[in-house]
Amino acid sequence: MHRSPLVGRIGLVVLLGSCQAGACSHAQATQPGPCDTNLHSAQGHPYAYRIRGDRCEGVYAKPVSSTSLSVASITAAFGDYSIDSVEPLSIHWAPPPQPTGGPAGACGPPATGASRDVHLRAQSLQPRAYYRMDTTRSPGDATFAWPKDTLGALAISRSALGVLGWTTRLVGGIERPVYLPLRVRQDSPASKEPATEYRVLVVPGSELAEVYVTLARLDSAGDPSVWLRRGEALGYGYYPAERPIRIVLPLADAPGCYRLEVTANLRGGGTTGTALWIYDAWP
Repeated sequence: MHRSPLVGRIGLVVLLGSCQAGACSHAQATQPGPCDTNLHSAQGHPYAYRIRGDRCEGVYAKPVSSTSLSVASITAAFGDYSIDSVEPLSIHWAPPPQPTGGPAGACGPPATGASRDVHLRAQSLQPRAYYRMDTTRSPGDATFAWPKDTLGALAISRSALGVLGWTTRLVGGIERPVYLPLRVRQDSPASKEPATEYRVLVVPGSELAEVYVTLARLDSAGDPSVWLRRGEALGYGYYPAERPIRIVLPLADAPGCYRLEVTANLRGGGTTGTALWIYDAWP
């Protein structure tokens, strides 16, 4: 694996790889249906996390605290929506193309079996607000109409919501969750198409001193071919625990496979980090 120059500068970085935002269950989940068995439903809550039609959705019990960085949202465009409207949210994604015998060039070939499905996840970004939605779609799907009755009942606004989509690919011969930047808008004739901005939100478990970003476009073998960022500090100055950190990626007009590495210095000393693979197929 490529060693970022940042690693040598700040010491050993714990790269979580696929184990972020529940991503260990992303690639390894064997439970039936879309529910994440690692979550414990909030017993007695009228909107507890459970099966609701074609998805699992609702409030879950407080998880164990962690100092790690978790990835909470990856979007290409995310429009505002009305909490009070009955119109569903429309989630769109562009899946990686299927290899046709030549170099894959799209984060490798797909994995086998159920891992080929597209997983969608939404979660609250508010501290101490434990809400999640999980669903899976077939590899041929590219859109999901998400009823927002639970979102409306819990009054979760656009600014307090993160969304993720991923599938499993063989990147460099290793099965990895590959994230698909989502486009989200309210499914209403009155809704405007949201502006494009490739945005990643990561949430730290504890306060950070600084955050660094490395972004590389990968070749068909899964190796870096073009560096877009290399250990660049975000320079925001303040990174409180459990507050999302916005990272804007320069991916427009350049479809392909990318590896994003986010590393951070903890305020009390030490480091943390995460690495993830993104396939952008939007024109």
